[in-house]
Amino acid sequence: MATGALDLVNRYFDAVGRRDLDALAACWAQDGAEHVVGQIDAVGPSGVRAWFGELFAAFPDMEIRVRETIAQDDRIVVLWSGSGTFAGTSAYQGIEPTGARVEIEGLDLLQVSHGHIVRNDAFPDGLGLARQIGLLPAHGSPAEERLTKAFNARTRALSHVAAEPQRIADGVWLVRGGFPRKLFNVYLIEDSDGVTVFDAGIRAMTNAIAAAAVTRGGLSRVVRGQLEAAADG
Repeated sequence: MATGALDLVNRYFDAVGRRDLDALAACWAQDGAEHVVGQIDAVGPSGVRAWFGELFAAFPDMEIRVRETIAQDDRIVVLWSGSGTFAGTSAYQGIEPTGARVEIEGLDLLQVSHGHIVRNDAFPDGLGLARQIGLLPAHGSPAEERLTKAFNARTRALSHVAAEPQRIADGVWLVRGGFPRKLFNVYLIEDSDGVTVFDAGIRAMTNAIAAAAVTRGGLSRVVRGQLEAAADG
């Protein structure tokens, strides 16, 4: 079975490398599922064809090269690298071409059944691609440093929305937060499988509540009640 599955995957990546949409689509089962992490989910030959059609239209000279392949029964792992120019005639994932040259790599985990691909979980370097096409600043650049500082400043500002949990009884903690002169009380109650959160406060308190729950066994459930506001002071 491994030999047949490997032969099919080799034909598939050969078709991808040649940008042959008909040939690559023919390798897929009608209900096959293509899951490109962080980007798309496609179903069957038509869905996979549309996905690669968009990719090749945006990167008309895209070349995909297989670097290493591991086969075990009906599962094949492919480590690949690719290069191309983001200078096509259409957008990619809603992003207009910038003319940038890109070099990326990724890994595909494919499953084969009855001579067709029935599942593929693809893990491309999405962050590297975003940096190279100009969607994100280059690693180590002054622009990245400014972006990181702005993000951390926002995180610190939001962290002050909710105070540190206060233990008010055995297995019960209070998280108080909100805005000046309008505070909200959220209770964390220890139970057998983690922490029950009673009342959810406001959205800006979400991360503080989640962090408090993680250190006390994890969030198991949220019980919604009437929010209680208290006058500051």
